[in-house]
Amino acid sequence: MLFKDGYTKADGTSNLDHPLVRKWLESLNGMMQDDKTTPPLGEQLTSKMPVEQMFLSGEVPMLNIGAWLLRSSNNFTDYPRDFKIAFAPVPHLQDEPEGYVTRGGIGDYISINAKSKNQAAAWEFLKWYADGGMAPMAAGGRLPASKDADQDAALASMLGDKADTYDKDSLMYVIFDNKTPTFVRSVPQEVMDLRAQEYEKYFLGSQNLDATVAAMVSRHNEFLKKAK
Repeated sequence: MLFKDGYTKADGTSNLDHPLVRKWLESLNGMMQDDKTTPPLGEQLTSKMPVEQMFLSGEVPMLNIGAWLLRSSNNFTDYPRDFKIAFAPVPHLQDEPEGYVTRGGIGDYISINAKSKNQAAAWEFLKWYADGGMAPMAAGGRLPASKDADQDAALASMLGDKADTYDKDSLMYVIFDNKTPTFVRSVPQEVMDLRAQEYEKYFLGSQNLDATVAAMVSRHNEFLKKAK
């Protein structure tokens, strides 16, 4: 959401009062309080709600989650279901999609120790792993990032013998064919924590939206001052 405009403004102060931040908070709160499309945060916290279990049991109709959902959705012993799962990109808040990016990117980094006595062998192993050796890991939601990886092998590993319980066309679009640019968030954990602490008050009804945004900005600015 702030990837394009930045978490700080041109003058170096917090950008957490960006209009899209407000719209994001209002949208999530409306889903919990108005149209009831997601359980209220208070209910989630007090019940320690297992979100993937709520989805796989059919109690909630949709879930914002990563590919690691496959670890549970393929497990019919613990999570039996009689419905097919379809996939869709996360909706965006902007009226115009131009310039839109979504959080994602590549994780599970692997590196070679600079002091290793087997750097050449390690490099050959990493190339093999990236180009196909990691295909079995797709069953746990870890998808090959290499352009030379065999998509069919990864897909077969990811779905196993449950392929007919997924909408394959939407899965292929979201995971393999979607051309929407992605990014990896690089915001300090302290900022993520202070932001969550304030918006939880809003979702729990103990703080209004204006006070929430003001508190996030104030605390972010204090962090930025100390970080200089």
